[in-house]
Amino acid sequence: MNIEDLKFLKIAVEKHPTTGINLEYLIKQDAIAALVVNKKGDQTLFVKQYRPGIAGEMFEIPAGLIEPGESAISTLYRELEEETGYLSQDYDILYSPKKPLTVSPGYTQEKLYIYIVQLKDDSIIPQNLKLDEGEDLSGTWFNINEAEDVSQDMYGSIDLVVDKIERQIRKNKTKIARKHREKVPTGEVFSADFNNEQVEEAPAVEVVRTKNIELKPMDVEEAILQMELLGHDFFIYTDSEDHTTNVLYKREDGNYGLIEAK
Repeated sequence: MNIEDLKFLKIAVEKHPTTGINLEYLIKQDAIAALVVNKKGDQTLFVKQYRPGIAGEMFEIPAGLIEPGESAISTLYRELEEETGYLSQDYDILYSPKKPLTVSPGYTQEKLYIYIVQLKDDSIIPQNLKLDEGEDLSGTWFNINEAEDVSQDMYGSIDLVVDKIERQIRKNKTKIARKHREKVPTGEVFSADFNNEQVEEAPAVEVVRTKNIELKPMDVEEAILQMELLGHDFFIYTDSEDHTTNVLYKREDGNYGLIEAK
């Protein structure tokens, strides 16, 4: 087989803008991935299929490429029907991304739209699978607590994190959004956290490392998602509405705090 005959992967080369070296990367379609949970919320659905990268079968969450002319949401409906047998009326979408995540910008253009869906009723019987030519897969339900050990793929790892984030977002986003809209002065929002704390004199310190970061415009919900995916305790971003620089941080009680620059 020639490189020109490849169906899914196309190789491209670009000159580095400052060093002039050749950068090789893959031109690849964007994709969707969906974490499917049952009505009770204690199980998730994985599909098992052969993957050449590991020379064997593996469990992964349903996912698929966005075909030309398709939107991400229409791909979600199509892929879930094909790979799980569930129709769009069988589930609710708990999380729908406003923009995709960049998968690996060092070698591919692919971006990933992550969804979380929940069955409306655990008694729903899925339709027969509509697999593409050459596909051979089957679905299995696993307890949420077992899912991380079962899933080996990148999509699964991301979405298992997103599942935890989504639960936290649903618990806290109303409170954060209200504070965000009302533009409560930072001192009033967070004064209660510090009024009763005693400040001890700290030893002399110095700056030992400087890091430059690119602030991307986004809303507070996406900032929460990005912070959790990075595994950080705080996240700096530019608010997409008023273009202010904000700092989102994780509190000891598990909630989130938001510092707004004026």
